[in-house]
Amino acid sequence: MYNIYRSERMKIYVVGPVGSGKSTLAKRISKELDILYVELDSVIWNNDIKRDVLDVQKKFNKILESDNWVIEDVGRDVFSRSVVLADVVIYLNINRIVLGERIIKRWFLQRVGLEYSPYEVNFKMLIKMFKWRNLGLRKRKKYLSDLEKNAKRLIILNRKQVNNFKGKMLQ
Repeated sequence: MYNIYRSERMKIYVVGPVGSGKSTLAKRISKELDILYVELDSVIWNNDIKRDVLDVQKKFNKILESDNWVIEDVGRDVFSRSVVLADVVIYLNINRIVLGERIIKRWFLQRVGLEYSPYEVNFKMLIKMFKWRNLGLRKRKKYLSDLEKNAKRLIILNRKQVNNFKGKMLQ
């Protein structure tokens, strides 16, 4: 299945489009394996203010210095070193309609304060999330090709596989 034998360290990069379930899966893996979890949106954003490039790189490099981590992102170029440094990259391959439903649900839950958001939750941000989803889907084929070339170990999961995936499968 997804057997990856855990050494003394475990570095996991969970990547996929907006709304694919990256945070949910990464948090679950982090909890099961008892390793550091970082949502890379929190490295980019300080509330609704985007951090400058040097600050982002400093925070990101500090995370990468850790022996164990599970980080998640949409695959931004600024975090491309994650692919090479990770012991395993998990790509969430979720269809467009499901992504749209999840974006709307997340935005609503964040808007009413039932879910945390590292950025200001407004209609403008909802539109941005849909634009980012569309951009991610347009780039998916090339991005997956790049992952296949550069990742030490690549796991591609569909919606059903994501729901059934357990962190212990990485040990």
